Amino acid sequence: MEMFECAMLSFFYKGNPLLGKKIWSAGPIALYYRSDTPKPHNYPQTSQYYGNGIIFAGFQALGSHPYDLVFCIHNYRSIDRERNNFFRMHVIDFVNSISTELPPAAAYKVLVALKDRWYDYPKKRYDFESWYQMVKNLTSIVGSSPEHKEKWKKQYPNLLVARKIDKKDIPGNNKRSQAKSWLQNQLVKYHLVQDGFLKLDYPELEDLCEENGGFTLTRAPTELERRYIKILEQTVEIIYSQFIYNKKIPPCYIIKNTKSVWQGMANCIKLKKPVKTDSGYKMSYHLPYVAIKSHLFKKGNYGKALSTYLHELSHSFGGHKSRHFIKALSDILETSLVNAPLLTKIEILWDQVEEE
Repeated sequence: MEMFECAMLSFFYKGNPLLGKKIWSAGPIALYYRSDTPKPHNYPQTSQYYGNGIIFAGFQALGSHPYDLVFCIHNYRSIDRERNNFFRMHVIDFVNSISTELPPAAAYKVLVALKDRWYDYPKKRYDFESWYQMVKNLTSIVGSSPEHKEKWKKQYPNLLVARKIDKKDIPGNNKRSQAKSWLQNQLVKYHLVQDGFLKLDYPELEDLCEENGGFTLTRAPTELERRYIKILEQTVEIIYSQFIYNKKIPPCYIIKNTKSVWQGMANCIKLKKPVKTDSGYKMSYHLPYVAIKSHLFKKGNYGKALSTYLHELSHSFGGHKSRHFIKALSDILETSLVNAPLLTKIEILWDQVEEE
């Protein structure tokens, strides 16, 4: 009896209890919500892509996906005469072909159902398993209708477009990191989405950050700030020289934007080939300059200023998650503990700067 029920439900017919409310249909193409009726055991599924969603191709259930939607193309004909379940790439190709045919009202409903895919990007150049193109198709269709675009913006006002950035684009990735840090400190909780949402007139993350003064713009230090910076540079030369490639310390600028989230920043340019210091540390980036906030240059702030300064200099070893960066910070901490008495003496000089 169970096998018979499974066989019956694996065919498309209007009374099939697995079908929920119809979203749209035209000719051989149809789209439904999934009902609350669970699939029977051994129901046709796509390997490693299980879920409530169903793909009906040529009136047969040949695939599955994680979303509460049923996609149908009734005149589908497989080249292979055998009834074979779809692989994941076939599911994506199938739903992409349907998405281009939808009117704005139907595209709107499908886009809502695929909410956790709004920030999808292909993980590789040819990614046949990504929902990126599907979502991009849907946003384009919804955006083509002034009525549905306006309705969408009212329902989802706090979306921000974040374009995909190439891993080799160091300036672009630095800017993205700053923008994300700024975003985390905003009262309005925005959600990042893929570039297809530009069709719905959403702003880009970096543009909004720049409009609100969130980026760490820099300026040259004042004469007083230069005296503080000189103490930081001398500290590095005396105590932490083993961490500096060729003993050349990059210039230090001042972050002039007080709204910036970061206390310090480093301008990183990836080296064509990593270089080892005399002490064996692997340098991956050239630092044209580092910058820290001006409020750190005050009496009593030597510890905070030095830790921020050393943190930024350590980015020559890599990003925050790099094991070389983490190791350098760990070794710097150990060096600081060993040289605590000397650092205390330098701190006295720091606190006398404004009296000079």
